[in-house]
Amino acid sequence: MDAITRAPIAGAILSLGSGGSSTTDATGLATLTAVPTGTYSGTVSAGGYLSHGFTAVLSGGSALDLGTVLLTSLTAPGSLTGLVVDAATNQPLAGARLAVTGNTAAVATTVTSGVVTLPNLPPGRVDFTLTKDGYSPSPALPRSRPGR
Repeated sequence: MDAITRAPIAGAILSLGSGGSSTTDATGLATLTAVPTGTYSGTVSAGGYLSHGFTAVLSGGSALDLGTVLLTSLTAPGSLTGLVVDAATNQPLAGARLAVTGNTAAVATTVTSGVVTLPNLPPGRVDFTLTKDGYSPSPALPRSRPGR
C-alpha cells in the first residue's frame, strides 16, 4: 500500500527468498502457498518505492499475515531536522539560520531549544549553510531520504 495515498500497489513483489515469491493483485494482496517450514528474510518491493524488509518464521501448515505494508515512494518529499549547538559549550543555539540551496531553496530558523526543521525537501543531495551572528558559517552535505 502506498504510504501517502493508502492506495493498493498492484504488481508489488512479495519475496521470501528460497520460500518463493508472489506479485500483488489490483487489491494489493499477494499469496504464497506450500512454503516449507523455516525462517525467511523477506522483502516487499515495487518499482518507484523503497523496499520493506521483514523476517518470517513459518512452521508446517501455518499462515503468515504481514498485515498492511506501507511502501514509501522514492519521489516522496523528506524533511531535515537537526539540533544546532555551540561547539565550545554544547548549548543549544536559538536563532541560527539554515538555508538550503540546490534542487530547492528553503530557509528555517532554530527555536529556543536549538531544533530546526525543513519539511518537503526532494529526495537526494541537499546543500545547506548554517549561519548565526557571532559565528562562522557552517556548510554541510546531508541527504534527504524519501518520507523522512
